[in-house]
Amino acid sequence: MKKLALFITLLLTLTLLCGCAGLGDWSSEPLPGGYEVCRANVHGISIIKPSEPGNGGPIIIPEEVYAIRYNDNYICVQHEESTPDENDYWKEPDGDIDYYILSVDGTIYGPYSEADYDEKIEELQIYGLTDWILPKNLPKKY
Repeated sequence: MKKLALFITLLLTLTLLCGCAGLGDWSSEPLPGGYEVCRANVHGISIIKPSEPGNGGPIIIPEEVYAIRYNDNYICVQHEESTPDENDYWKEPDGDIDYYILSVDGTIYGPYSEADYDEKIEELQIYGLTDWILPKNLPKKY
């Protein structure tokens, strides 16, 4: 009996020390239109549209979502293939950033350069956007 208890204790200890791949995964609280920012792994942050709250869904804007801003009708996305630093914190983008505009009706505009993005914002008359928000700073549901 002591051997069994020791084995179970050892097994549980090793399991806790090894961790598991999904521990850092999260989704944001819903954004306008029911979209969510989803971190599927350390390098994969995308915009998804869950079929039901709390479930996964199709990827609308693929990884790597660097920052977002939104109002009641649009979600704007800074997108870049960036990588985290050695401490898993997101660095400033080190390459070209693409910009997307996602309407809550499902229309996707982009990718755009920053200048073309600014023009499209004016053309669509999008006002009242939040400041740019890094995904790690969004309210999360786990």
